[in-house]
Amino acid sequence: MIFFNIAWMENYNGETDADKPKDGGIWEEKNEICNFADVEGRCYGFVYPANMGAINIDKIGADPTDELIDGVTIVWTAKHTNFGTVVVGWFQNAIVHRNVQLIENSPLHDKNNVNQYYAECHFKNATLLKPAQRTFQIPRGEGGMGQYLIWYADTKLGAQTKDRIEKYIAATTEALALESSQIARVGQGIKSIGAFDPEHDELLEDIERIEGGDESSSTKAVLIAARIGQGKFRVNLDLLWNQSCALTGCTIREVLRASHIKAWRDCANNKERLDPDNGLLLAAHVDALFDKHLVSFSDDGAIMVSDRIGKAEIERLKLFGKLRRRPNDGQKRYLAAHRNRFVIKTR
Repeated sequence: MIFFNIAWMENYNGETDADKPKDGGIWEEKNEICNFADVEGRCYGFVYPANMGAINIDKIGADPTDELIDGVTIVWTAKHTNFGTVVVGWFQNAIVHRNVQLIENSPLHDKNNVNQYYAECHFKNATLLKPAQRTFQIPRGEGGMGQYLIWYADTKLGAQTKDRIEKYIAATTEALALESSQIARVGQGIKSIGAFDPEHDELLEDIERIEGGDESSSTKAVLIAARIGQGKFRVNLDLLWNQSCALTGCTIREVLRASHIKAWRDCANNKERLDPDNGLLLAAHVDALFDKHLVSFSDDGAIMVSDRIGKAEIERLKLFGKLRRRPNDGQKRYLAAHRNRFVIKTR
């Protein structure tokens, strides 16, 4: 694994009036502007090595005589306005070249007057996150990414970061694959989804209602996935909360739940049901209490706990503190709806 820091863009599919590179450092040229473009089924990525020299691929497993190394995970990072350096996407099973290469037969690169690259992969192995999903922070300073734009992560902190990134990429890939599977199986009956408790009659009724609706099969699959806390809805919450409980910080994926803030049946439309702002990633015990409106959160993220929960249980369950990120305007709107059902006296 290797980390390449580049300028911030939305699409990296060529420069447009609405999408220009920014915060790329001192370099006037922006060769990374086409990093995620589909060039006959491949992506060609550029990063600026020190003094436009060679990349030290020996540090990621190459022999000194090798001109390239394959099977590499490349993590692309950029400067976020609010979060510092964050992950913007990645190449998997990629090739990293020691020296700069030239791209041929790419009209998009020609149009943008860029033709150099150091990394390449199949387009299907390139994942670019949407700007709102780019919240995974990369450590800077001692032990972390330094002033150079290439980080080999060969420190103790680097090893920890690589481990977190591997889990992060795996979880995102798994969720996207699950969503594709759901789309393929929709229409075969709700039991084919197999990811919810059949004893929950309300859930079954909602899914049956979705399957009986007028939406396309792909839309139905997305709605079903969101109803059971999966698919893109889960991916978005994983990205927003760095795969950890929004309250406790728990990172055990098996106990994390994608919770709707405003109840599914209370949503005015499908846009609200699929809105990532209408969700929190919560540990199972917090999710269960949140679902029953025994806990809620204020606009500044502070937890509100029902008087039905005793002090001893509050301590055991760690029901104190605030959400690890202050709610944005969209989340505040949904939390207001949740608090409307939080009718039990609070502490």
